[in-house]
Amino acid sequence: MDASWILLDNFGPFLRFTAELVGYQLLPEEEQAIGYGVAESDVEADIWYEYEFQGQQLVKLRLAADPGSLVFHWRAECAPVASDKIGVAARIMQEYTLSRGHIC
Repeated sequence: MDASWILLDNFGPFLRFTAELVGYQLLPEEEQAIGYGVAESDVEADIWYEYEFQGQQLVKLRLAADPGSLVFHWRAECAPVASDKIGVAARIMQEYTLSRGHIC
């Protein structure tokens, strides 16, 4: 299991990256529902929201808000190759806020 934290502004990009990585079609309403679930969680109280992406591979996510901070915590159970890629993306999302680019 891989685990870490990510800037809260990267919540959507993290979900979309993880879903795409395993070939899962994440719907906008699913992303919104996951956000509601995470809003009810609390890492300090060990209350996690769990969600699975079943695509070509399975990723089991545990997500938790960190009250009073600008981050959320995550844990992922998945194949080692996917875990490594999620870990790299998470390290980027700890340092930078991702946004949709615009090409002129």
